[in-house]
Amino acid sequence: MAEAHQILYVYRSSGQTYGGALVDLLNILSHLDRTRFNAMVLLSRGTEHLPIFHRLAVETTCLPLPAIRKGKSIPFLPWAVLRLLRLLRARKISLVHVNDADDAAIVALACRLARIPCVVHARSEMVPRKFRKLRLQWANLLIAVSEGVRRKAIQGGLCREQVVTVYSGIDVARAKAVGNGQKIRREYGIAPETLVIGCVANISPKKGYDVLIRAVAKARREIPDLACLILGADDRGLRSGLERLGESLDLGGRLRFAGFQEDVFPYLDAMDLFVLASVDEGFGIVLLEAMASGKPVVATTVDGPPEVVEDARTGLLVPPGDTDALAKALVELLKDPQRRALMGELGRGRVETVFGLETQMRILTGLYDRLLNRSSG
Repeated sequence: MAEAHQILYVYRSSGQTYGGALVDLLNILSHLDRTRFNAMVLLSRGTEHLPIFHRLAVETTCLPLPAIRKGKSIPFLPWAVLRLLRLLRARKISLVHVNDADDAAIVALACRLARIPCVVHARSEMVPRKFRKLRLQWANLLIAVSEGVRRKAIQGGLCREQVVTVYSGIDVARAKAVGNGQKIRREYGIAPETLVIGCVANISPKKGYDVLIRAVAKARREIPDLACLILGADDRGLRSGLERLGESLDLGGRLRFAGFQEDVFPYLDAMDLFVLASVDEGFGIVLLEAMASGKPVVATTVDGPPEVVEDARTGLLVPPGDTDALAKALVELLKDPQRRALMGELGRGRVETVFGLETQMRILTGLYDRLLNRSSG
């Protein structure tokens, strides 16, 4: 039996934030074929999520890597590359998978010196020129989370053959196993008959929460018994401003903030409609979680969501930043429970067939095999 390949995953923490990039990495680590690949994680900034990797029984090490886009870090780059190179050689790493584009340049340089392949995940929507600014062309392979991100990478100067789209996947069985939404409603003082609009996303300007809150206020003019449940970390201290906005729009107790929740499925079960009002979204893994929970979704027409949501079939798509269009979509679906139920059913089926973890892992390990065979040939 062939010896398992050593795969190093590089993860750059963003404070306490528990977003789609971390969820996707944890899914990959949980479903990696350990008979063929041994996983090790390198934390390039922050140790907040160290216990999570330990729970997965994944060996983890910490090695600070400066972000190349920060000019003041340039003098530290050679030393960082050298330290990483020593680690790659000492641990006999076969391939490195970078989970954040900020680490791509340093890791790619070290991999070239070690003569091993480097894979970089491009998870965020970026302007085309930024792909070359971050030196993503130095990687052997760039994995885009959506065709929209892939197009921008190519527009930014990367070769078509160098960029491949791999959709993130989720474990649909986890969503099916949950059924305690009424408990969540009671916890937040939401009556069983109240219609609940929900969103799961860390609180940042790019998630469009101000637009969502204004749209909910408009929708309440036609549907008074309406509440909004928001989940997400508030690392930037923006929640208080959103609460004030809600109060100014007479939402008051109709706006509920649940903060960060590691397990979002019970909260999704409490929602009648899921909304992601992002003005910037590379993919939107939470859309998969909502659809797997049988929820109809409303999302914006930025890069990733239109590839996840089938407009008028599994949900509705609206232009980013358009409060009126979002409010109209909310009212349209909230007034039609049969349509919501059908969209939820179709959405769950779409996740099972297109966005399952098995599909993602089959494609991903196929890419690993291709690069490893090429490097050993």
